[in-house]
Amino acid sequence: MIRTHPANVFVCECITQSLFRLLKRKIYSEITVTDLVHEAGVSRNSFYRNYQNMEDIIQQFLEEKTSKWWDSFIIEPERYPHVIAEMFQHFLDM
Repeated sequence: MIRTHPANVFVCECITQSLFRLLKRKIYSEITVTDLVHEAGVSRNSFYRNYQNMEDIIQQFLEEKTSKWWDSFIIEPERYPHVIAEMFQHFLDM
């Protein structure tokens, strides 16, 4: 789901960055929604207003990054003469 309201965009960014910070300290299966909302400084309601579960955070992040990359490819295809190699590099960078 694409978030366009500035408050939702901000909350989603806080949650996403908090998940990545927590992943530096804990394994994914040990991270709870409670851990995540405490780290992000948002309410559980804010979390559930934007996501159904934690997998949605990762899916949204990957979709946004891939979409930005694809948009830049479409605008400047000459920048990516070897699209397959560039796709693999993109995923390695993420």
